[in-house]
Order: sequence, then structure tokens, then C-alpha cells
Amino acid sequence: MMKSLFFPLFLLLCIVAITVSPTQNLSHSQFNDSSDSDSLRLAVLKSTIKNHVKKAEYDSVVLYSKKMLRLSQKMSDSSLMAESNFYLGYYLQVQYKSDEAYEFYNEAFKIDVRLGDYEAAADMLNAMANIQKSLGDYIGGQITAVEGLDYLEKTTNYRVTAALQHVISVCAKEMGDYADALLWNKKAIQLAKNHPDQISSASLVVYENTRANILVKYKKYAEAIALYSSLLEAADPNNAREGARIKDNLAFTSWLSGQENADTEQKLLDALKIRLDLNDLSGLVSSYIHLTQFYLESNKAKALYYSESAYAIAQKKNNPIAAMEALDYIISLKHDLGKNATSEALAYSEIRNGLEKSKQKIRRIYASTKYDNDQLNKDVLLLKTKTAEKEKQNIIYLSSFILVLMGSSFVFILLRRNHRIEKIQESYKTETRISKKVHDELANDVYRVMTQLQLGKNDSKVLDDMEYIYNRTRNISKENHSIFTDKRFPTDLKGMLGSYIPEGTNLYVQGMEDISWGQVSEEKKVTLYRVLQELMTNMKKHSGASLVALTFKKEGKYIWIGYNDNGLGTTLDDKKNGSGLSNVENRISSVHGSFTFTSEPGKGFRAELKIPG
Repeated sequence: MMKSLFFPLFLLLCIVAITVSPTQNLSHSQFNDSSDSDSLRLAVLKSTIKNHVKKAEYDSVVLYSKKMLRLSQKMSDSSLMAESNFYLGYYLQVQYKSDEAYEFYNEAFKIDVRLGDYEAAADMLNAMANIQKSLGDYIGGQITAVEGLDYLEKTTNYRVTAALQHVISVCAKEMGDYADALLWNKKAIQLAKNHPDQISSASLVVYENTRANILVKYKKYAEAIALYSSLLEAADPNNAREGARIKDNLAFTSWLSGQENADTEQKLLDALKIRLDLNDLSGLVSSYIHLTQFYLESNKAKALYYSESAYAIAQKKNNPIAAMEALDYIISLKHDLGKNATSEALAYSEIRNGLEKSKQKIRRIYASTKYDNDQLNKDVLLLKTKTAEKEKQNIIYLSSFILVLMGSSFVFILLRRNHRIEKIQESYKTETRISKKVHDELANDVYRVMTQLQLGKNDSKVLDDMEYIYNRTRNISKENHSIFTDKRFPTDLKGMLGSYIPEGTNLYVQGMEDISWGQVSEEKKVTLYRVLQELMTNMKKHSGASLVALTFKKEGKYIWIGYNDNGLGTTLDDKKNGSGLSNVENRISSVHGSFTFTSEPGKGFRAELKIPG
């Protein structure tokens, strides 16, 4: 009896030992042995990944995480696929490979959405928004974070909610919208204080440190210093990294405020030493930049040393924004010291171009995901329609009614908007054109489909017609969407400008944040938005430009906007014959502004706009 039990027991113990052993060395062939069960292979993979994480061997973590992803695909296990993609995204980000990390986070997000796990989907969007923020794509980061909040609208996941609000706050700060930054920062802090069971005290310290940073941007130094001081007093002695951050910010802000103490320099150097001991790369960049600014006027040689140190760390961390900031100082200081800065200037240009490519790549990835999600929703709707044969006719009649109602509601909204900006003559033309499309074309098409249904035609052709009508209605809405004229206007305007820039074309916008948009009337904002939209449309369709630049500035009682591109250009007669520039002139005239332009074939297009501010 004992003999008969010995071999099965021995085999079981061997399997358990292989499964739980964190030091198991696995050859490539072991993962391709078809005799192993998938569950055993999965257990061994997870154990191996855990072992490499402990040793900070992140290349190996990524390697085995990819094996786990392939296994999950073989097993058709969607949850495991999402988990594997998350691991890959996280540990690639740890290695500062932001582009690759974003792709895997995005794959995990798509799977989470398909599974209906919206809290996990929002968590992935938070990771993606942080990558966009680190690449300087602040508008994109805000958009991604806001979508994450939409997924959490009916949940109680306050940890991810606060994290997304923090991303929005930091992006707003970096874009110079300090009021909005404080608003979102306040929301994150309030959530952290109300839900300490979900949000750690360390996260609360990060949010409050960000609040102090925003106050510094506002030049409210006394408030910022008081907040930094209170954070330093309450700091966790076991969290040296966070303590060094607060000490550095406090010393630097005291210097900025003009209340420099004799030991300010030493405090900055003390914070630097802590960060060096911790090998805190992000913190080191901040310390080196602060010391560069501290010595900028008093000791240019030291300032150059610290700016070069910041650049070296930024390169190691693959942080293009920090690298460009450091290079700005290096180029300026070398010029002042009579040194050659050609290589730094070339590096700056190369980093900027690479950064733009990364932004475009990430935007394409996310745009594709948005399209896939829309398609998924549409496919689900069509499937439900096909499986509900008995209710098909009622559903289509109801859909027809909804389409007509949508069209009528859309016209009503346009009429109300037109009433508020009745001086803009072009809005009347837009309203008439949309009304005609809705009531003549769409209504006729809906009536035709309803007739087919009454004749008993319930085939796929009817569904195709319904989808065609839906797409046309959606396109009308896209072409004539409402414009935010509140505090979101500068962000909305900048987003519109960027949306017209084709691949390979660079857009530069200067001075937009210097305009007091709150003092500009709604009517003038709408006019300016539509005028610039018309110019960007002409540029995208006709110019072939590789560079587009817009400059905003205040001139007395007017807002002046300069537009330049290096496109094909044209003769002025050709331009005057086009309806686009006629629309621009009509719109500008309606608000008592002015519009002038110059263009020659092969010499690009230039325009100047003035509207009363």
C-alpha cells in the first residue's frame, strides 16, 4: 500500500516545488514543452516574474511578461491578457520606455472595456494620461484623464478618481491655467481627506505639494512657504524621498520670494545629497534645475555644471521635457561664457522632433482605440437588433423618431446659440444649411425606410440604410459642434488648432495664455474660433505647409493675431475668389474687427486679424 502511494505523492511534491520556487531558473525550452499544463506554466511564469521584480531585473520581467501574454492569448483568457499587458506597460515605464509602455497600457484598457471592468479601464487611462503629461502633451493628458473620470462616474473608486484629478491639475498648471489647476487640485485633496481608507497619506502629501507648486506659479510665495513648512513638519521620517522634495521646494521658494537666508544654498545642497543617496532620478533633475537657477546670476560656471548634470539625468531617465529645459540653460550659459554650444543646439532640435513624433504616435494609438470602442458599441447594437426579430419593426420606428427628434433638437440648439450671437451673419447660413439637411434630406430618407418596413422589408439592406442615416446625422453634429466660451475656451481653441495639423507639419502657438479671455465677449470668442478654423481648413486642404505659426498679443483695445505658414501660397485674386476668406472677412466685420492677408505662389500665406478685446 505504501509503495503504491509513494510515486504519486513524490510527483505531486515535485510539481508544488516547481510552482512555488522563486529561484527556479527556466530555460526557453521549458515554456514550449507541450506536455506542461497551461496552469502549471502560468504559475511558474508568475513566480519567475515576481523573483525578477524583487531583484529589479526589469528586462527579465518584461521578457517573461511577454511569455505570459502569449500564454494568455493561447488560453483565450481576457483577464489574464489585460493583466499581462498591464505588467508590460508598468515595467517598461519603470525603464523610461514611455512609447512602448503606452501601447501596452492601451491594450489593457481596450480589454478592460470589452470585459466591462470600467474601474480597471479608468486605472489604465490614468497611467496613459501620466505618460502624455511626461511628454508635454498636456491637452492630450487632460482629455485622457477626463475620459477616465467618465468611466468612474457611477463608482466609488476614489483612489483612481483623485489620481485622475491630480493629472488634470498638473496639466492645467503646465499650460498656465492656474485657476483651473487649483480647482482640480482642491477636488483631489478633498477626496484624499474624505477617504483615507482608499487614498494613502503619501498621495495626499503629493497633492498638497502640487498645490504649493501652483501657488508658486501664482507668485503667492507666502502661502506656498507656509504649506511647504507644514508638510515638512508632518513628513513621514521613513519617506526620505518625499522629505527631500519638500525641503528642496521650500528652500527654492524662499529664495524666489526674496527672503533668502544665509543657509538657502546649503538647504538646496542637502536636498540634493539625499536624492543622490536614494538615486532618485526625478528628484535629481529638479534639484539640479533649482541649483542652476540659484547660481544663474552669481556663478555662471556652477550654473552650467548643474544644468549639464540635469541634462545627463534627464537623458538617462528618457525625459525629453526635462532635457529640453536643461539644454535651454546650457546653450544660454555657454553663450555667456564664450563657449561653443552647437552640439547642444542640435541635441535640442533632435529631442524636440523626437518628442513631437512620440506625441503624434500616442495620439494615433488612442484615436484608433476610440474608433475600435465606437465600432464595438455599434456591433453590439446591431447584434441585439438581429436577435430581437419580433421587436425589430418597433425598434426601427423608434430609432426613426429619435433621429428626427435629434435633428429637431439640434436645430433648436442652433437657434438658441444663434440668438446669443445674432450679429454673426454666417451663423444664419449654417443654421439654414443644417435645417435643410435635417428636414429635407434626412426626413425623406427616414420616410423611405419607414415605407420599406411597412411593405414588410426587414432585410439587411434596411439596417444598412438606418446606419447610413445615423452616420450622416453624426457627421452634421461633428461639423457644427458647440464652442466652449467659458474658462475652457483657450484649451478648446488650442485643441482645435492642433486637430488640423497633418503629420509632418509643425504648429507653434505663442501668447495665447497672455490674453485675458475672461474679458472677451462670447460673441467675439465664437467669431475668432470660427475664423481660425476657416484658416486652418484652408491650410490643411491647399497649402502643403510644413510649418504653421500663430501669435496672439494685446494691442491697446484690440487682440491681434498673426498667422503664417510656409505653404504653396497663391495669387490674391485666387484667394479672393474663394468662399473661405470671404467668410473670414464677413465674420470679422460683424464684430467690428479687421482682416488683412498677403500671399504669393511659393511664398506661403500670411494674415493679420484684429478684434476688439
